Amino acid sequence: MHVSRARSWRARLKGLRFAVFVAERDRADFADFLQELLLREDDERAVCELALHGEDLRHARLTGALLARPALEILLAIENVTERRRQEDELKEAMRILNASQRAARLGTFVMDVETGTWTSSAALDEILGIDKCFQRTAEGWLTLIHPDDRDAMAALLPSALRGDAFLDREYRVVRRSSGEVCWAWILGDLQHDDNKPCRLVGTIQDVTERRRLLQERGELLRAAEVARARAEAANRAKDAFMAALSHELRNPLAPISNSLFVLEKAEPGSERARRATSVIGRQVRHLSRLVDDLLDVTRITRGKIQIQRRRLDLNEVARVMVDDHGSLFDRGGVRLELTLAPAPVVVDGDWDRLAQVVGNLLQNSAKFCQRGGVTRVAVSEARGERRAIIRVADDGAGMERDMLSRLFEPFTQADTTLDRTKGGLGLGMAVAKGLVDLHGGEISAHSGGLGEGAEFVVRLPLASETVAAAGDAHHCAPPAHRRVLIIEDNVDAADSLRELLELHLHQAAVAYNGPDGIAKARDFHPDIVLCDIGLPGMDGYEVAAAFRSDEELRGAYLVALSGYAQPEDLRRAEESGFQRHVAKPPDPGELERLFAEAPGR
Repeated sequence: MHVSRARSWRARLKGLRFAVFVAERDRADFADFLQELLLREDDERAVCELALHGEDLRHARLTGALLARPALEILLAIENVTERRRQEDELKEAMRILNASQRAARLGTFVMDVETGTWTSSAALDEILGIDKCFQRTAEGWLTLIHPDDRDAMAALLPSALRGDAFLDREYRVVRRSSGEVCWAWILGDLQHDDNKPCRLVGTIQDVTERRRLLQERGELLRAAEVARARAEAANRAKDAFMAALSHELRNPLAPISNSLFVLEKAEPGSERARRATSVIGRQVRHLSRLVDDLLDVTRITRGKIQIQRRRLDLNEVARVMVDDHGSLFDRGGVRLELTLAPAPVVVDGDWDRLAQVVGNLLQNSAKFCQRGGVTRVAVSEARGERRAIIRVADDGAGMERDMLSRLFEPFTQADTTLDRTKGGLGLGMAVAKGLVDLHGGEISAHSGGLGEGAEFVVRLPLASETVAAAGDAHHCAPPAHRRVLIIEDNVDAADSLRELLELHLHQAAVAYNGPDGIAKARDFHPDIVLCDIGLPGMDGYEVAAAFRSDEELRGAYLVALSGYAQPEDLRRAEESGFQRHVAKPPDPGELERLFAEAPGR
């Protein structure tokens, strides 16, 4: 049956034969439509839309009226609405996609009437704002959704946007009505006109909480990267400055040592000139040793590898000994050194050598920056209320700027940056002092009124639990016995000079310049103690130690690693190889004598 658009005709129905043209899913609706017509008592029309079978007619709008009840005559008007339904379906699909897209973008739309302030919103916007259909959609209701800190600004902006005086483009915080959660929203609005008169504000609101979080994280990362870059540049500058300082500080002692050696060759043995040359060499060697010790100590401290040997000691005694040891340094500079001790023992649990090193570093620093005629004062006291022992080292010397005070305890920081570096150093003394004080559970601070105003360093250490003075001096040793010492060292000058040093102390010494010769000589010499270099050519010191320990005849010797390799891992490897002690080059004669006194007999 072919049916054209808007065609009407009169038909006599027999049963529901017309239903064969109706799609099966709509036949029940068609039956209800006919029943409604048959039950009517007037000529009022009934309308329904059905899906039909047909090539051109897919959807039809049926309008029916009952004309003659006895004859069951019905007038049907059939309108082809296929195109309209297609457009409606496309519109529904487009709206579905739009709503899905809005939800995916966390974006919703609104339309606000300019005169009334009422507004409508999309489902996606309702989700963003956390509102339901019952929410009062007025300008006042809108403002209740805005965070209190942003509400006044939006209350001022919205009327201007509705008048067309301002463009609505703002990020603000929203308090979701359903959950109370705070989120960030970005609103954009466009004012529309009818007959050149503002009529409605149409816009979007997007949830930008995640974007702001990412931007904040990105900003934090950029700031962190900038800080890291600045630190890397500062570290690179510090490295360059350190290398320049290291070169300067290492070369400085070489000239007087070289000059003094030339003088010794020409001077009469035992003459005043020879004694002065010897004194210069000793002083410069001690200076070089201190530089190397500082380098090693700051490395151990920063890596947490340094060990503190605690015992009960009196800080009065530590300060007295260090002032005595450094007195000549101040005398040469024309600086008066004063010491004020506490009236009673100031007892702490600490490492004598390391605390003495802290005080020594402070004294050396003060001696550098005090002018001739100046004064350095050292004072020991107790702060019983704080349970702290206090050592103060104050001077009236060059002082420091505030910027230097904040960086003073960082490695490689130097107050003297002049080209001649008359007050120079490696910039490690204060860093080492701070690290050692920290290991004792204490604090160290620096104070200065500025350049030319002097400086004061204050060390605070925990008092011992019981105020009992330390008994005896930790450095007191029994007189050393005369020992048979074998030196295994590939540096001929170092080996021979060490042998002469030991012989001056009445020890018997023998020398071998490589590992195999050392093992062979040990079989004939039968040493009590072996001073063995680690960096030997061919057979290194670790292998020599292993050979001694595996040999029944040689294993009784006391093995001491004598090496420039003095990092924590070097000490560990030396112990694992069989060495009982480790001494860094160059060895201090006093330290060797204490070692010989403590070493067991063969």
